[in-house]
Amino acid sequence: MSEECSSSVACHWASLKSQVVLGMLLLAGVLQVSAEGNTITNFAALRALTPAEAARGMPVRIEGTLLQFQPRSKANFFMHDGTAGCAIHTIKGGISGKLVPGDRVLLEGISESLGYYPTVKDARVKFLAKGTLPPPVKLSAGQLFNPEWDSEWVEVPAVVTGYKLADGVLTLSLEVFGLPFKAELLQTSDTEKWADSLLQRPVRLRGVMATLFNSRRQMTGRYFHVASFNDIIPARLQTNDDTSPLLKVNQLLTGGFGPTEHVRVQGTITQQDPLGFYLRDDSGSTLVYATHALSYSPGMRVVVDGIGGMAPFCPILRAARVVKLEHVLPPEPVPFDFDKTNRLMMHDELVTMEADFLGLRTSVDENILQCRINQHVFEALLPGDASLPNLIVGDRLLLTGICELTTTHELKRPEWADGFRLHLAGVSGVKIIDRAPWWTPQRLLGLMLVGLLLLAGVLFWTWQLRRQLARKTVQLAAEMQARRDAAIEFQATQRERTRLAANLHDTLLQSATALNYQLEACETESLPPAERKVNYLAAARRIVQHVQQDLRGTVWALRVLPLDDRPFAEALRALANQLAEGRAVKIIIKGEDTLPAVSDFVAGNLLLVAQEAMHNALKHGQPAQIETSISAPDGKHIIIEVRDDGGGFDLEASLRTKAGHFGLEGMRERVERLGGTLRIESHPGWGTVVRAEVSLGAFDEEIS
Repeated sequence: MSEECSSSVACHWASLKSQVVLGMLLLAGVLQVSAEGNTITNFAALRALTPAEAARGMPVRIEGTLLQFQPRSKANFFMHDGTAGCAIHTIKGGISGKLVPGDRVLLEGISESLGYYPTVKDARVKFLAKGTLPPPVKLSAGQLFNPEWDSEWVEVPAVVTGYKLADGVLTLSLEVFGLPFKAELLQTSDTEKWADSLLQRPVRLRGVMATLFNSRRQMTGRYFHVASFNDIIPARLQTNDDTSPLLKVNQLLTGGFGPTEHVRVQGTITQQDPLGFYLRDDSGSTLVYATHALSYSPGMRVVVDGIGGMAPFCPILRAARVVKLEHVLPPEPVPFDFDKTNRLMMHDELVTMEADFLGLRTSVDENILQCRINQHVFEALLPGDASLPNLIVGDRLLLTGICELTTTHELKRPEWADGFRLHLAGVSGVKIIDRAPWWTPQRLLGLMLVGLLLLAGVLFWTWQLRRQLARKTVQLAAEMQARRDAAIEFQATQRERTRLAANLHDTLLQSATALNYQLEACETESLPPAERKVNYLAAARRIVQHVQQDLRGTVWALRVLPLDDRPFAEALRALANQLAEGRAVKIIIKGEDTLPAVSDFVAGNLLLVAQEAMHNALKHGQPAQIETSISAPDGKHIIIEVRDDGGGFDLEASLRTKAGHFGLEGMRERVERLGGTLRIESHPGWGTVVRAEVSLGAFDEEIS
């Protein structure tokens, strides 16, 4: 709240009055622009332009007061004409002469849209006369972020909490009405000396209010441009006469000792902190903000001269001066039980407790130990450069550090503290007093998971091995079957060749010998030619005819009718027609024209069986009719039956005497190779029946 406002009502009316005045000035500026044409003659009119209007480069000619001129600063020229302030970033051709704040100057240039408000580019500045700065506007807390105070000469109460030097610029950290702010000054030879003297002290800060904004001209923050340390006025000069009242920690910010009253507190340092140190006396503990380059080691007794600052649960102490008295033994930590101890007394206190370790999170700045005491889960914070001990989840730890109370409530009332965290000085604040058992539930679960994975791996490996073994078994069985089939085929071929040799010997060779005998007799016989022709040549002709019949039978016995992609029944019918051609015999084909798919392997062998059966009937039985039937009654077997009405033969005698009966053995071997059965029925004078039955399922892989 401004110093001129004695109450919130008065402050409200002052703010309302300033807004009315600014509105009237803005209206006057707009009217002045209208009266004088397109030239902008005051900053209120310049601010009233839209970005599109400002980008058109309207002429600007404004007289005003120089607020700040810092050639080395990025925002180096601020002036005010009584209606509003403005920041000028570029001065065309420089400035003639030496200007100081308060001088009256003439600004000429053109408008541009770059800025939180429109500003001036290609600016030319002309000195008019010497002058003085106007009184600064004393802002209240509610006015800090009002847009109209951009580039305004203001004054605010503040506390300097820190500083940083970089690139020739000093950046001060401030608290203004309890809010964090920054202020910029140009660095000089005694900058750090002045900054140190102002640390943790309340001041009245005068400067130009500047606005941080993004590319859409949205406000993102506020800060101050300060010309020099002369514009930072301490509320109370630092003294060394120890006249400030000596208080206890529990007396900070009590009645009569507000946040602007200098006090002294004497106590013992319990632990150092990046912000300063923690101080304990016989009434309690507090955090002391002390940014001077001094080592504050535990056990050091000091007197702190400073002011109290508001903080959750307990006040802090901002140190303007720290006087070292003596060094004693490091203080003992206080045993802490969150459920039984007075919680408020433990805030900022050095405590010790036993807790269970739950886990760890690490970052560049700190290491966070997740711990539990009773039913409370809390964090223990270690500096990021601390060497962590080898901790295992479940370890029992002894922790020593500063207790900081926390709450989940929005309003941080002391009675609403429902949690805490510990700030550990270093690895010395962590001691392992009891190691966690190795057989933790997590490890048991992990081992069970590993065991299950191993078992799954073994089962998968066994399954793969069995698959490979089954594949190899099938492959070996196929190879062995192929070898058996090859052996059977070879034996069948040998038998066929032997049978063919026997047939040729019994028929063709003997007939050829008889023919040769008749021809020789015809040549050597002394009978007349006519008688020789009748006697010998007629006999030779009969022998030749007999040889022709034998050759025809032999050729048919060797021939295999190709399937040529025809159905099996059609191929069988074609075979029967060819066998019956030129013979006084009737061959009938009965059965189904539509049969299940039959592989070439099965169909070819069955055709050979049917051919052999019909050929044997024609050769040996002299039948008048041969009936061949085919069927597949259940769709899984195919049956072929050849029945003739010829002379028949004695089957038992034929089986006992195998010589000359290779055809029967060949048919039986072919059918057995197909995994089927062959049955032959015959009696002399009753004809012959040959019946072959083959399972189709055993040869599905041969079906194309």
